[in-house]
Amino acid sequence: MRHLFKLLFPLIILSLSQRCLGQNAIDTTRIYKIEINGGKVITGTIIEADSAKLVIRTSNFAKLYVPRNMVLSCIEFKAVTNVPGKFEFSGGIGFFDCINIKLKYGDRIQGSAGIGWFPGSGEGGSILLDEELFLHFARAQKSNHYKWYFNCGISEQFPKVNVNPDNEEVIQYIIFSKLGRSFRFNDRSGLNLDLGLMYGPTQGYDYYSPVHMSMHPNSNPVISEYHKSFIFPIFNISIYVRL
Repeated sequence: MRHLFKLLFPLIILSLSQRCLGQNAIDTTRIYKIEINGGKVITGTIIEADSAKLVIRTSNFAKLYVPRNMVLSCIEFKAVTNVPGKFEFSGGIGFFDCINIKLKYGDRIQGSAGIGWFPGSGEGGSILLDEELFLHFARAQKSNHYKWYFNCGISEQFPKVNVNPDNEEVIQYIIFSKLGRSFRFNDRSGLNLDLGLMYGPTQGYDYYSPVHMSMHPNSNPVISEYHKSFIFPIFNISIYVRL
């Protein structure tokens, strides 16, 4: 239960923060007819709004900035069909989590919880539980799609590793950061490619040789405890679907 909560924690925090910041106040699933000074009528979705201006995306994906004091009326025209939601599901391959699935929530800023498998630690490999944050940027001119993203996160490795002389198990934590490029198939799906670095602090022990232990069977096999860290490049290729 604790690990399930840790997986969902980034999504919960992101949802609450967006509500507190008012990011859910703009409904981009509606098309409006907006009449401005001079009798001109603009039809489109309102993608940003504040006390000074409206930002409207028209049907040909042009972005218009309209001062509030020029708006005479704003009438809902119709609902936009086939609009992707804020949940995103993805599955991919890469290193260090060779096979992985993720559930994300958000738009420009996303929280993510995921699970992956790494074959290199022990018999049967290891399960990795990931918590990540994504920041998307460089929005395409003719769509709402962001072409680039930056993400960072932390991963826990199971089963626990590095059993010490007191039979205490140590969880391996990995911190990582990546830069990614997103390729859009359509409004709901696409391909993500990302590359970055991971950092892992590792705890281990130096042991006496089997010959030494055969001569001193009652002695402690551990010479000393040590800590070391490692940095490796990582990458991931995934297909995503907006739900």
